[in-house]
Amino acid sequence: MNQKNVEGIIQRLVEGIKNHGYGTSEGSYTRDIVINPISIELDGLSEKLNKTIDRRFSGTATGQELDVIVADDGIKRDKAKKATGLAKVTGLNGSEIKKGYLFSRTDGVTYVVLESKQITNLETSVKIECSSSGVIGNCGIGEINKFIENYPGLTGVINDFEIIDGKDIESDEILLSRRNDRISHPATSWNQWWYRDEALKVEGVGVAHCVPRHNGAGTVKVIIANENIEPTSAKLIAEVKKIIDDQFINDIQLSVETIAYKDINLVINATLNSDFDITAAKNTIAKELEGYYKAALFKTDKIYYSYIQEVLTHSSALYNVKDLKVNNLKENINISHSQLSRTLVGNITLNGK
Repeated sequence: MNQKNVEGIIQRLVEGIKNHGYGTSEGSYTRDIVINPISIELDGLSEKLNKTIDRRFSGTATGQELDVIVADDGIKRDKAKKATGLAKVTGLNGSEIKKGYLFSRTDGVTYVVLESKQITNLETSVKIECSSSGVIGNCGIGEINKFIENYPGLTGVINDFEIIDGKDIESDEILLSRRNDRISHPATSWNQWWYRDEALKVEGVGVAHCVPRHNGAGTVKVIIANENIEPTSAKLIAEVKKIIDDQFINDIQLSVETIAYKDINLVINATLNSDFDITAAKNTIAKELEGYYKAALFKTDKIYYSYIQEVLTHSSALYNVKDLKVNNLKENINISHSQLSRTLVGNITLNGK
């Protein structure tokens, strides 16, 4: 209950009732039995009304209420996705790996076997899926290394490849950002936003960009990346082109391509934090810069030296950063719309004392 609001309602009711000749002093029947209870109830109704209004505005709605609002614009929240990959299982020849067997990481995250196979040549690989949805299922090489229980004839398990396709459910912030982008850039009359949005409808496409008249009148280029903001397969490129081409009733010349990496080499003079060795520091720095690179894709024609310097200054792997060179220079790096920057981990050196 908002006491200040209730008092305001009481005062307005008192003024209105007094004009009709009824007593409204403290302790009166009208005050205690009519005015006070009604004021409290009206305050509660006002609060409920405000919450209802909040749920119908995109800037204040959350969860299912936001899902309803964006659905009016043809947008759905991206669902969580379970991480999938391959695990190599070793054991006696002829031993069976059954669908439903469970493997795990050291931290207890489990993966279920999706197919039945037999061991040949002392090992075989099987498809696996994380038991839980989301990025929790993503892992590095060798992290899946245990059986949940003893399985006859099986002696070991390990993942020889990274698993990176697990996704959390889309957050309210990202969903709202997509909706605002759709409203700000309406896809009409085959404009550049129409091409972009059509590409994004294709399963497997994570981001897309359209360059109208890229090679003169009547030409359009669409650039795509996968859901992990990485270069896509030739198959997905062909699929996007066919889907868009099939909707044309004119002679637009469409080309579809994927992003390409722009390698960035860092030479750093700094001191390692005590919890890191050289390899761990390089991996951490590359990961910390990855978010900046992906956010810059399609939005800028430069990777800024000052921002890289800022990231390294606050890196968990380093302190006392004395010097930085980016591609042997202390300058911004020019990139094209189709280029995604990538720090070459092997080319980072740390020379601080």
